[in-house]
Amino acid sequence: MYLLRRIWKCKPGEARRVASLVHTQAQMYQDTGHRGEFRVYFNGYTTPTDSDTVVLEWTDDALMSPWRGGIQRPREADPIREQVNALTEGNRLEIMELMTPTRCWTYSGARLVVYSSASLRLTVDPGKGNAS
Repeated sequence: MYLLRRIWKCKPGEARRVASLVHTQAQMYQDTGHRGEFRVYFNGYTTPTDSDTVVLEWTDDALMSPWRGGIQRPREADPIREQVNALTEGNRLEIMELMTPTRCWTYSGARLVVYSSASLRLTVDPGKGNAS
């Protein structure tokens, strides 16, 4: 399972417009079965993080190119992509593998316990040296 984030650096003052366009485009991909649940978030200047930033985030079971053969991409998304490109200075893609219970390794005397995909805890039974 993978967590993917497409991050755009927007031209000054365009983050909300870009976030709206990205959300519309991502919804088109979801509606045609090319992407599952997603979320879009942005910062214009209202929070203490990088300003003029938009992030599209989703998870997927496998890494697959949207340009792969045998699928029909939503063509109505192309003009939106062009608008986003005109309103941004660039973008990058972050890909991370999610920690899931089936991916946890067991160590001698300790075990990683997953509480959520973003929270891990190491537990040890001090009396036996076994994982709890």
